[in-house]
Amino acid sequence: MSVTITNDVTLDDLRICFGGEFPDSKPVEYLQARINDKSVFVAKKDGVPAGFVIYCVWWGDCPFIELLKVRPEFQRDKIGTLLMRTAAQAIAAKGYKELISSSEVINNMGISFHLKQGFRKLNTLDLPHGEEQFFRIEIQAILDRQ
Repeated sequence: MSVTITNDVTLDDLRICFGGEFPDSKPVEYLQARINDKSVFVAKKDGVPAGFVIYCVWWGDCPFIELLKVRPEFQRDKIGTLLMRTAAQAIAAKGYKELISSSEVINNMGISFHLKQGFRKLNTLDLPHGEEQFFRIEIQAILDRQ
């Protein structure tokens, strides 16, 4: 089975990864803007969308992983790791050395994923959708992982 990652992304790729419908918290306009900015990568396994990552830069100097999502049937296949690495490469190519990410505090898989990737916990923040745990990592640490 072959996994490819590309930033030639369509809304249909993302719709498939979301299970057929976009959540209310991710309006089409937001997703299309990120696609247009080339800040979205999609992983395809044997040509089928399996997951995606979206990143942005806060305040002009703080790269942030906005969302990393892998379809349940493709989890534990290293797709999340490949997506994180691809985003880290794109961010590093722009000259950044560190990045920030977050996961909902109630998302045990998300918290575990970040820690396994080598992220360090920062503070939590109570946001309208729930409490988020923030993380930080040097990009080179992601790139050095096998």
